[in-house]
Amino acid sequence: MVKEMRSELRSENLQLRDRVSDLTAQVHDMEQYSRRNNLEIQGVPEKNNENLLDAVAAHVGYDISRVDVDAIYRVPHINPENLQLRDRVSDLTAQVHDMEQYSRRNNLEIQGVPEKNNENLLDAVAAHVGYDISRVDVDAVYRVPHINRHNSNPRSIAVPRSKDQWIIT
Repeated sequence: MVKEMRSELRSENLQLRDRVSDLTAQVHDMEQYSRRNNLEIQGVPEKNNENLLDAVAAHVGYDISRVDVDAIYRVPHINPENLQLRDRVSDLTAQVHDMEQYSRRNNLEIQGVPEKNNENLLDAVAAHVGYDISRVDVDAVYRVPHINRHNSNPRSIAVPRSKDQWIIT
């Protein structure tokens, strides 16, 4: 029982690491995409009551009246919004993880059942645990994908159940 729990925790830990890695890559890609069209102009002196567009035009020596003026005024607001969105994505990711873990709290995980083509998982589980399980006793039976796709061990079988369903002793 402890070995199974330890194995499940290791598996979930690896899944979390992969998820964090994926999210980190997505945030990095979003940052790169948002920077792709940015134009950074340094050294524009700030003066009170001066139009930002006029200051930039004077600094670069180019009439930028045809440039998207709204974009110039939006730029200072984009970075804080990106930070807020990044925080929101992080919060939502944590919530999804918590909900996934909560939904698995009553799952039975059976390991070591060899995989066969066109297998009947319910029969395979019943034979493996030595307990007759009826289709009305469970809502679903499925194989859990490996985190590492190159793992040659049989995939675990998950059997979601409610708290008051059958108990195997």
